Amino acid sequence: MFANFNRQPARPKAQRGRQKSQTFQFPAAVRGWITNESLAFPQPGGAFVLDNWFPTQTGVRLRGGCERHATLVVDDPVQSLFAYRAGVVRMFASDEANVYDITAPVDPNVAPAADITGQTSGYYSSIPFTTAGGDFLYILNGTDDPQLYDGATWTAINGASTPAITNVTSADLIQGTSYRNRIFFVEKQSLNIWYPVVGSLGGALDNITLSGTFKKGGTILFCATWSIDAGDGADDRFVVVSTAGEAAVFEGANPSGTTEADWNLVGVYSLSRGLGKNAYLQIGGDLLILTEEGITPFTAVVQKDPAALSMSAVSMSIETAWKRAVADRRNLPWEVVKWPEKNMAIINVPRASDDQLAICFVVNLETGAWSQYTGWDTRTLLVFDERAFFGANDGRVRECETGGNDDGQAYVCTYVGLFEHLGQPGMHKVVQQARPNFIASEPFSPQVSVSTNYTLQLPAPPNSIPNYSLDVWDQGLWDVSLWDNGSSLQFPVFRWVSIGRAGMAIAPVVQVTCGIDPTPGAELLSIDITFEIGDLVV
Repeated sequence: MFANFNRQPARPKAQRGRQKSQTFQFPAAVRGWITNESLAFPQPGGAFVLDNWFPTQTGVRLRGGCERHATLVVDDPVQSLFAYRAGVVRMFASDEANVYDITAPVDPNVAPAADITGQTSGYYSSIPFTTAGGDFLYILNGTDDPQLYDGATWTAINGASTPAITNVTSADLIQGTSYRNRIFFVEKQSLNIWYPVVGSLGGALDNITLSGTFKKGGTILFCATWSIDAGDGADDRFVVVSTAGEAAVFEGANPSGTTEADWNLVGVYSLSRGLGKNAYLQIGGDLLILTEEGITPFTAVVQKDPAALSMSAVSMSIETAWKRAVADRRNLPWEVVKWPEKNMAIINVPRASDDQLAICFVVNLETGAWSQYTGWDTRTLLVFDERAFFGANDGRVRECETGGNDDGQAYVCTYVGLFEHLGQPGMHKVVQQARPNFIASEPFSPQVSVSTNYTLQLPAPPNSIPNYSLDVWDQGLWDVSLWDNGSSLQFPVFRWVSIGRAGMAIAPVVQVTCGIDPTPGAELLSIDITFEIGDLVV
């Protein structure tokens, strides 16, 4: 009768009610946008989509907007941006027929008076050069006389000007560079390089012909300087790149000399075809060339077989996207600029029609992580006075990474992580909740969801938060911000959200719409999810 009062042994552990929910953390995509890895076996820290986020060393941040800086002729594309950097700095922009000083426009919506008129092409290459007489800037388009700027006045340079250029038709000079205190000019649609005496802006030019040097034929695309010691000195070499995908390297300082010490052909190397006469960047001790296969370091060109160059490309992690963009947009010239103040480089990816999406590629200069910015119609690029600018097909020049909207238009930042099996390959999973973890200094409103089974599934983007002024103290919006608005301090921001999506492979999705005046100040660090395991999918 006392049996019910006896202590009973506990049930075996397997018979107890188990907690079915598990957790998984996706680190933010510090490796950036990845298009060249196996979807089934991803490495941590990558993104399937990374639009309008910039990868940092600790996470990914919302990009800033763009602000109108100047207007040339509405709907007449801005074709080139270039700068004079001496005692008086000047910023210039060109359309098809004119060149404008846009250093400090009186009204960003009204075109300033043109400094140069009557041109037949607006796509220029620029050459800064210093002589005993001062600092100068050449601009060349290959159809009109080169224009020379002395800090105050532009002068068309030809056989009758001062200075003059003779021995070659000056209007045929299309690109150039300075090397060992001498200017070198490229003659269009030829294999000829022209140069004056040391320290001179012109005169009777001498000629270097590369006929017989390039095995693939073609003409000269551009010439540049390659510094193998990351400096400017005796180790510099002169590089000439052809339109057919070859590069000739010379060393020495006197092309008119008679000995190898004066001028010597080091070698001729193969690479993929370049994307324009301005499609290169000197960075550190290397020369980066934008080619059809990707961004190729010149140190790799001279060391590796051409078949292996794609594996050495700086853009290797976005190889698929790069080649797709080249196939669609090869008809317009590409450009690249380095922006040290933001630790980034920007590649323009020009569009030829309004039917194409306005995009540019962006890379972190320290980590090599990539992302894509949408909404920026980057026909041409320039970094000037520690700020970055782009000229667009609508005839306007805009400043990059400023404010929280794109010249009055909202933009959506879309993040999709790489697909994960959550440690349970082949098993069906039900994602219950997700929590993006941010640090932020400004209000914002994130939306989190998931995509499943290697298929991109994006909900409609959220609305932007209401606009606000930075001088409003202690402004909290929705339930995403409880800090003193405008502070430079950063605060953690996180909140669980119900999901209710199921699949075998899971990718987190975070969307933020930016449509306010202040520049966004939020960085995504990670995304947590809770999920339950279902049956094996067969």
